[in-house]
Amino acid sequence: MISLQNRQNRLQYRQLVINQHQYFYDHVFVDESSLLTRDFSKFDWIPLKRLAPKHMRTSHSSGVIVYGGISRRGPTPFVILPNTVRINERSYCNIVARTIYPFIRDTYNMNAFVVQDSAPFHVSHFTTAFFNRLGLRTTYFPPQSPDFNPIEYVWRAMKEFVRTRHPRTIDQLIAAIEEFCTTILTVEYCNTLIEQSRINVIRSVDGLNWEGRKPTDVLYA
Repeated sequence: MISLQNRQNRLQYRQLVINQHQYFYDHVFVDESSLLTRDFSKFDWIPLKRLAPKHMRTSHSSGVIVYGGISRRGPTPFVILPNTVRINERSYCNIVARTIYPFIRDTYNMNAFVVQDSAPFHVSHFTTAFFNRLGLRTTYFPPQSPDFNPIEYVWRAMKEFVRTRHPRTIDQLIAAIEEFCTTILTVEYCNTLIEQSRINVIRSVDGLNWEGRKPTDVLYA
């Protein structure tokens, strides 16, 4: 449930978007998520930020960690890692250096913001200093606002796509994720998701989640 404090934070963010006439033309929305295989027929998506903050780690089920981002100019490279990999601030910065930094350098000439949530390894002093050295500018969403973040819609769509492929092995799971990234995650689709999220921000006149027909304080209605 969205707390009263975060409803106020969401309202402030909404007003900022309106005042700036923000359409996110120079924003790259990034995140990571874990796809776990329980019995190779059921999949659970768990944002890493819900796990232990010091060393983000998935459960002992087999699966993968997926990291990447989207922008108005298309998707960044996506990285698929074994879920046995521990992600902390140092490994996170290494991933950013291999994916997000080259994308922003080559696609935006460094004139773009990296949009992250407030996961500990996203906002640590080490990460902040590393981003500064690379010349990467950052901005953040208010807490409890996945409906404002288009990368969250990527995870939803990826999950549904993977289910249609019925992977029974890790290799098949990776192949399904790669197929989604290369065939579904087009520039047009990225723009659709970003615009959908922007509309969610504008509709949230009370700080609630307006993804459905009626407002709710429950996320992912």
